[in-house]
Amino acid sequence: MLSLFLAVLLSATALSAQQLERNTDRTGGDYKDFALTRPDPALCRAACLKEGDCRAWTYGKPGFAGDAAHCWLKNEVPDPTPNTCCVSGVKAETAANMERNTNRPGDDYRDLELENARPQLCQAACEKDRSCRAWTYVKPGIQGDLAHCWLKNRIPEPVEDENCISGVKGAATRGWDRR
Repeated sequence: MLSLFLAVLLSATALSAQQLERNTDRTGGDYKDFALTRPDPALCRAACLKEGDCRAWTYGKPGFAGDAAHCWLKNEVPDPTPNTCCVSGVKAETAANMERNTNRPGDDYRDLELENARPQLCQAACEKDRSCRAWTYVKPGIQGDLAHCWLKNRIPEPVEDENCISGVKGAATRGWDRR
C-alpha cells in the first residue's frame, strides 16, 4: 500500500514539474504583462489558468525586466528558447474540460440549437469563438426538443444542475466522465 501511495505521489510530482519549463523563454504572443508581488513562477502559471485567452506564459526572474519578477500571458504558444532568465509553461488543452451536472447561468451572448446531443460540440463552438470565455450545454428536452449550447462572454459562477454540462475555456478538468 505504501509503494502505491509513493508511486502516485511521484507521478503527481513529475506532472507538476513538467508544467514548469525552467530556464525557458517563450518570446511573442503577449497580450498581458505585469509585475508580480513576489518572485514565484507559480503566480504566473495561476494567472494564466484564470484567463480564458491564455495559452502559455513566461515568468521573468527579478532583474530581467525591472526590479520585480514579471509575468507575460500569451494568447498563442510560441516556440521555447533556452534562457536562464525565465520559467515558462503551456496551458493544457481543453479537450476534456467539462463540468458535469453544472450550469453557469448568465452572461450569454449566443444560443445554439444542437442537432446532435453532444456537449463536445458546445465546447468546440466556444473554443473557436474569440469572444467566448465559458459555455453551458443543456440536455435535449429541457429547453425544447434539441440540446442547447449557451456561449458566454464572461465566466459565471457554477451552479449544480443535473441537466447541464459546462466548461471554462482553458480550465483544468473538473469531473466529467466520458460516457
